[in-house]
Amino acid sequence: MSDLPSPSLLTLPHWTLRTAAKPYARWSADTDQAFLLALRLTGQVRAAAAAIGRSISSAYQRRQRDADFAARWDLVVDEQQAAWIVAQHKAAQALEDVPLGDHRVRRDGWSEARRKLFLRALSETGSVRDACARARISSTAAYTLRRKCARFATDWAAALDTQAVTVEQVAFERAVLGWEEPIVQSGQIVGQRWRFSETLLRALFQQAQRAEASAQPGRRGTTFVKPMPTREETNAALAKAIAAAEKRMLAEAALEQAGGAERWRDAEEALSPPDG
Repeated sequence: MSDLPSPSLLTLPHWTLRTAAKPYARWSADTDQAFLLALRLTGQVRAAAAAIGRSISSAYQRRQRDADFAARWDLVVDEQQAAWIVAQHKAAQALEDVPLGDHRVRRDGWSEARRKLFLRALSETGSVRDACARARISSTAAYTLRRKCARFATDWAAALDTQAVTVEQVAFERAVLGWEEPIVQSGQIVGQRWRFSETLLRALFQQAQRAEASAQPGRRGTTFVKPMPTREETNAALAKAIAAAEKRMLAEAALEQAGGAERWRDAEEALSPPDG
């Protein structure tokens, strides 16, 4: 008889056969706290989600499902806005003693009120062109003052970097979460439908692809020489897409309402007795 043990005795210990369990990745209350803290520190949803190792879509899905989390999210945004307003007020007070060059004395050039209006518009829209239009100043004058005045250049950068609610965030909400649109029939709202913007979603996806490609130049033997669009250009493009979507929605609602009114008139004519 062989001295080898039977096959049943060759079984390895149970602990050698077990594989490591996957980490439990469910979004929990601790995840809420970590995300809100990161949002308070960074001021940006994308940066906050990346800081805790989560995607932006998961954060917005959590916001949509949990009203308490959404309320705390809004509270952080309000705090960011309040802090930005205080910072802008302090910057405005400090800037009073900083000379702005010849632009200050020109009646059609830069003034204190016009500078504040420009910076506020820049923080809200992220677009230099729109901010110049609101302040009624040319973009050439704006870039010239930024080049000559270091304090104005600092405020310019702060207006772009400390946006509490960015155009990108609004675009993501419209593209992924969608919005409610009233259904109008015969001049009355008879219901609601949920709409999404595939155009904005495609634009955000392409932007993410370009950002990833620029972060890894030379991958697969390709050198990326095309410059990435600036934040101002991206925000302007997204704002234009949002405005076009809203304009299209209003046109569709007006057309639907006009069609309902026409059907109402046809019904009245059909029910009215003939003359004579």
